[in-house]
Amino acid sequence: MKRYGLAVLAAILISGSLFGADTWKIKLEEAKANLDQKQYVEADQILSAILKDHSDQAEVNYYLGLTKAGEGQNEEAEKYLRAASQLSPEDLGIRTDLAVVLLNLTRPGEAKGELDQVIAKEPNNGRAYYLRGVCQIQMDDCNGAEPDLIKAKKLNPGYGAEISYYQGLCSARMGKAIEARKHFDQAIEMGPGTVWADRATQAGSRIPKKNPWFIGADLFYQYDSNIVPVSSEDSLPEEVGNMSDSRGVIWLVAGYRPLIRDQGELGVEYHFYNNWQFEEQDLNLQIHQGAANGFYNFNLGKMPARVWGQYMYQYAALGKSADYYSTNNRGNMAFFISESKTLVTELDYQYDNEIFYDPGEDDNDRDNNSHMVTLGQHSYVWNGRIDLSAFGRYKMVLAEGDNYDSNRWGGRVMARLLEYKKFSGWIFSDWDYRDYYNNSEDRVDRVFQTGMEVQYQVIKYLAVFVGASYSNYGSTLDNFEYDRKIGSAGVRVNY
Repeated sequence: MKRYGLAVLAAILISGSLFGADTWKIKLEEAKANLDQKQYVEADQILSAILKDHSDQAEVNYYLGLTKAGEGQNEEAEKYLRAASQLSPEDLGIRTDLAVVLLNLTRPGEAKGELDQVIAKEPNNGRAYYLRGVCQIQMDDCNGAEPDLIKAKKLNPGYGAEISYYQGLCSARMGKAIEARKHFDQAIEMGPGTVWADRATQAGSRIPKKNPWFIGADLFYQYDSNIVPVSSEDSLPEEVGNMSDSRGVIWLVAGYRPLIRDQGELGVEYHFYNNWQFEEQDLNLQIHQGAANGFYNFNLGKMPARVWGQYMYQYAALGKSADYYSTNNRGNMAFFISESKTLVTELDYQYDNEIFYDPGEDDNDRDNNSHMVTLGQHSYVWNGRIDLSAFGRYKMVLAEGDNYDSNRWGGRVMARLLEYKKFSGWIFSDWDYRDYYNNSEDRVDRVFQTGMEVQYQVIKYLAVFVGASYSNYGSTLDNFEYDRKIGSAGVRVNY
C-alpha cells in the first residue's frame, strides 16, 4: 500500500509538472476565447503576461497583434504582427492581417507589398485580392482596384457586400454615377443589417439621380443701353425711337433623355426665348429651338475623352405679333480630352446655315453659311471648384451677298465658379477681329466684350442671379461703332 501510494504521488507530481509546462498554452486558448468575444482588455492582459516568457512564439505575438488592432492601437498591432511574421514567415494569414493593420494606418503601399507576396503563393486567396483592391483605392488607383475586386467577389462571395461598397466608391470617384448606384444597391441587398449596407446607403444618398425628364426656366428683368446695334439715335431705323430700353425675359429649356449611361447619353430638347420690350415693342424677339444631342465617353490611351454632338433647328420671330424673322440649321461637334485631373483640352466645330425673311438684295443679301473652329484649354483649380479657360477661334462666313462675307479671328478667357457655398457664376472677356473682305466699303470690325454672372442657390430647385455685360464695337464704318451695356437680374428654376 505504501509503495502504491508513493507511485500515485509521483504520477501526480509528474503530471503536475507537465501541466505547469503547458500552462501558457491553456492561457493562450483563454485569450483567444476572449478575443472571439471582443473582450480585448482581458485578452490583452493574458497575452501580455504570456509574452514576457514566450516572446519567441509566433502565435502569442500574432494574437496580441490582433488584440491591439481590436483596441484601436494599430501602431502596437503592427509591431507584434511583424514580430509574428518574422518568427513564422511562411504563415500567409499573419501577412494578410498585417496588411489590414497597415491599411488602418493609411500605408496602402506597404500593405499591398504584403498582399502581393500572399497572392504569389496563394493565387486563389479571395481575401487577399479584396484587400489589395482596397489598397489601390487608398492609393487613388480605381482602375487597378477593379480587377482585384471582381476576382475577389468570384473567389469569396462572402465578401460580396463590402466589395460592392468599394466598387461603388470607385465608380462614384470616376464619375460613373449610374454604375456607382448599382454597386451600392448590391451592397445593401447582399449585406442587410451590416455596416456595409449602412455605408452604401449613405454613399448612395450623396449621388444625384439623373432624371430622364428635365425642365428649367429663367425669368428676369434686363436693361439694354443699345437695343439696336448702331452708333447713335440718328442711325436708328424709322420705327425705333429709343436707343435704350428695358425688357422682361423668359428663357425656357425642357428635354428628355431616352438613353442615360455612364459612357454616354442621348437626348432631345426644346428651348424657348421671349422678351417683351417695355417701350419698343416692335423689337420683341421670340425664338424656338429644337435640338437633338448626345455624348460618348471613352479612353484615348490612358486619358479620358468625350465626343459631344448636337443638331439644332431655330425659328426666330420679331415684333408684337411675332412675325417670322429667320431660321437656322446648326450642327456642333466637340471633342474633349483630359490630360490630367486639372487639364482638359476642347476642340469644337460648328456649321450654321442662316436664312432671313428679308435678307436684302444682291450684295446686301445676308443669308449665309458659316464654319467655326474653336480650340480651348480648361484648367481646374481650387479642388475643381474653378474652371479657368482660354479659347482661340476662327469663323468663316459665306453670305449670298458679298458685303457679308467675312473672316473672323477671336479669343476668349473665362473663369467659372462651379459651386461654393451655394454660389456659382462666371466672368469672361472676349475679342473678335472681323474682316469683311468683299465689302464695298472695306469694312473691318474690332469687337471687345466682357461680362459676368453670379448665382445663389436659395433652395434645391430655385436660384437667384444677377449679371452684367459691356461691349465695345469699333469699325471702319462709323455707323457700326458703338458701346452697349446690359444688366440682368432674375430667378432660375431647374428640375
